[in-house]
Amino acid sequence: ALRNEVKQARQVSHRHVCRVHDIGDIDGRTLLSMEFIEGETLASLLHRIGRLPVDKSNQLAVQLAAGLEAAHAEQVLHLDLKPANLMIDRNGNLKIADFGLARINSTSEDFSLIAGTPGYMAPEQALGEPLTTGADIFAFGLILYELTTGHKAINVRGLWEVRSFFTDSKPIAPPSEHVPEISPALETLILACLN
Repeated sequence: ALRNEVKQARQVSHRHVCRVHDIGDIDGRTLLSMEFIEGETLASLLHRIGRLPVDKSNQLAVQLAAGLEAAHAEQVLHLDLKPANLMIDRNGNLKIADFGLARINSTSEDFSLIAGTPGYMAPEQALGEPLTTGADIFAFGLILYELTTGHKAINVRGLWEVRSFFTDSKPIAPPSEHVPEISPALETLILACLN
């Protein structure tokens, strides 16, 4: 199944997606070869400078959306979108990397194995429900929230905490609670991704 998914992921060709080249086995370990990107992760950039300027966060959000659209057009779900899996190259452009958890968008998948990063999981992902493009869109909203506010929308340490967050129906604070001057249109977009 993994080889088929990697084969499908290889079909995603977009300037904002890190290209997956091949899959192989060495000493019983499965390895993926990918495009090399000289730069830093978005996580590193956010840690170094905090909240990004509005124009830069908007630019990166548009690039992330374009890369996601290309993956979803090939029926590929990323399922582990987070700042640490988004590379910013030397020219300041974003590339989605690490399709290691990617799955083909299908209702016939086995969802008994829950994988991903708890603070960037969609409710259906954390609760082991069938996954669609909505899981990636939710993660996109979480990333956009962090880009524009400098705060994580969901601050959890593990799977049990994120499950509790969703089962207890805890609300996510509107971005304007952190950044009162955020544009209403941008706040509406972020909250739409998180619903």
